Amino acid sequence: MAKFDLKPGEDMTISPTADFVSVGSAPQGDEQKKLRRLIERRHPEYAENVKHWEFMEDTYEGGREWFESNIFRYMKEGDKEFADRLNRAYRFNHSREVVDLLNKYLFKQNIVRNSTDVPESVKAFWLKSTRNGLGIRDFARQICKKSSIYGRIGIVIDNTAPPGAVLSKAEEKQAGIRTYAYIVGPEQLLDYSFDKNGDLNWILIEECVRDDESPMESSGDSKTRYRLWTKNDWTLYEEVKDGRKAIPLGIALSIGSAVVLYLMVAVVALGVLGPEALARSETPLL
Repeated sequence: MAKFDLKPGEDMTISPTADFVSVGSAPQGDEQKKLRRLIERRHPEYAENVKHWEFMEDTYEGGREWFESNIFRYMKEGDKEFADRLNRAYRFNHSREVVDLLNKYLFKQNIVRNSTDVPESVKAFWLKSTRNGLGIRDFARQICKKSSIYGRIGIVIDNTAPPGAVLSKAEEKQAGIRTYAYIVGPEQLLDYSFDKNGDLNWILIEECVRDDESPMESSGDSKTRYRLWTKNDWTLYEEVKDGRKAIPLGIALSIGSAVVLYLMVAVVALGVLGPEALARSETPLL
């Protein structure tokens, strides 16, 4: 991934179809304001539900921290009495028990998928569905659990092809290109738009990455960046601190092989960017 340290007053031209973005400038005038609005804007459903999603996650995770946020002071209760009541508080985590028990019974039986007339690309995806090689059964189990906790989640389906690369099937096989997927929590789905057919126009996803590539040189610090997916490409934005200013840094890499799924319990809204074999298949990926 390319990264540019831009100086105040410079501007950058971002081409979503280019393999890289040449250094120009961080947009300062209207473009700077547009980028700022983009990463700060939230969908009305997000603003309405984010506190509830955080509550559901905390309730599933449990722990003593849950009491500090969800046990409230009685009228005229003193500091010592309230502190003592917090220390005595106990909660059996029924939320976790119900979610895990439901997940257990759903996946207790053997799940049979139609492997006779599906493309080889789908079979390969079933075998290794995530970047670290998790199979479709275990990945589907994770999807089910996360959906039960939050009520809705997002799934991004991508592949390991180099950005902007157009490869034949033979070249993909030779290079070991494969499709993988990962889960995105609802707190990360900041803003989005659907067309009149119910398909995604675009979606803005918040990502947290850690500088840990080198054991000796990396800082270990975590940072937030924002990935804007459209039907044709994605653009990655990262804030670069320059004194007292935070400059949204635009990094655009063309990638024509991704699918964004937006799940609300059992309802799936699908925005298709590719790949072609997956888009044509009538067999469910999961």
